Amino acid sequence: GTGPRHEHARHDAGRRYFGRSDVYLPIYRRERAKLVSTLSRGLFPSDDYFDVSDRGTGDPERAKPVKAYMQWEVERNAKVRTFIKPFLYQLIDYGTAVLKTWYRKELRSEVQVQRMMPALMGGAGTPQFGLQKCSYEGMAISPRNLNYWYIYPTIAESLEQAQLVFEDIDVPRSYVEYMRDIGRWKNTDEVLRFWQLPEHERQVRELLSAHGTGLTPPGLNLPEMALQYTVSEVFTFLKLPARAYLPFEDKRLPIPVRIVMVNETPVEVDRNPFYHQRPPYQVARIDWEPGFFYGTAGGKLFRGLQILANDFMNQTNDNGIYAMNPMAVLNLSYMHGAPPRFAPGAVFHTTDVKQAIDFIRPPWEQAQWGLQQTQFIMGMAQDMGGAPPDRATQSRGAKTATGMQILQRNAMVPQQDIVEDIEGDVMVPMLMQAWKNALQYRD
Repeated sequence: GTGPRHEHARHDAGRRYFGRSDVYLPIYRRERAKLVSTLSRGLFPSDDYFDVSDRGTGDPERAKPVKAYMQWEVERNAKVRTFIKPFLYQLIDYGTAVLKTWYRKELRSEVQVQRMMPALMGGAGTPQFGLQKCSYEGMAISPRNLNYWYIYPTIAESLEQAQLVFEDIDVPRSYVEYMRDIGRWKNTDEVLRFWQLPEHERQVRELLSAHGTGLTPPGLNLPEMALQYTVSEVFTFLKLPARAYLPFEDKRLPIPVRIVMVNETPVEVDRNPFYHQRPPYQVARIDWEPGFFYGTAGGKLFRGLQILANDFMNQTNDNGIYAMNPMAVLNLSYMHGAPPRFAPGAVFHTTDVKQAIDFIRPPWEQAQWGLQQTQFIMGMAQDMGGAPPDRATQSRGAKTATGMQILQRNAMVPQQDIVEDIEGDVMVPMLMQAWKNALQYRD
């Protein structure tokens, strides 16, 4: 499930100390941001971060037009640098991150200013509007939420070994009606009947709650056009009618297919529409185990230290609060009249000042020990989190410039390994699929 997570700087069910203080030290969020920044710089060290070679001739001149075109697709259309950071955040949190690659192709009629009509008596003039057909097409990528993306079986060690890959996608009612009107989707009554899957709705609700937005998923009390419908896009292998096969293919064998389903009812079944015939996903993983698909990363390993540091800090804060606001103990036998309310300048009538009033506060050493314990846990978390250390690191050897450089250099070695894995598992397949999509879809 989702639920409150530590990158949102909110307590979760692991909290053990409940007192007056309710602060949150965003230790993991800070280390997470450093890790993502390091990985992003490793993937994009400069503007020239990938190269293209001609497999047929090996002539570098023949590859230059392809490289120039792919750079334009990656930077202008896909905006890879923008979308890669949410992908990396999810990789650091869960050890697994999914990126979807497809080709966006849509035509629209938009009203645009064609020219400015001159003003008769001075002034800025009057704009003249006109309709213009605009084409929005090119490479598109999107990090997918791991809570809505599934692979079967989970013992598959790669996408190539998976028998089934699918994800839950929310679509507006207008999209459902459009797909019905153009004849692409069948059984649309089933789609409009099941507006959202109950499990998917629960996950969306918990995700919105974790972000602290106060929003809720669209409900049945809204107008029909405001509803969102949950459909599942499935990539698997099936035997289809003979018209789906190419002339040289064996019609007795299953072929790659794409299925769109709502609940258990298919609304669209066709052959995988992409030339590459693969699910349009690339997956990066950290520390995945043989016989299991998903990886493990800092989000899980960091959780215990994050909870412990916050518990120590809140106990220390409560100690400081009670130390600065001590309890007053009064011996009424030494008082004359009712004691006045405690306030600056209040007068107490007593026969013996030392015997009548005493103040009790926690030992001041507790606050000192609490700060030391909190700093120790923070230093341990920074050492074990994997991010390159900075000047806030409390580890031994990091108090000098030379020690800091040694620690930073040591931390960069495992980060370089992760960057190389992402390049091989995500970036290169993404560019290959994008190139094949361009050959297939671009006019």
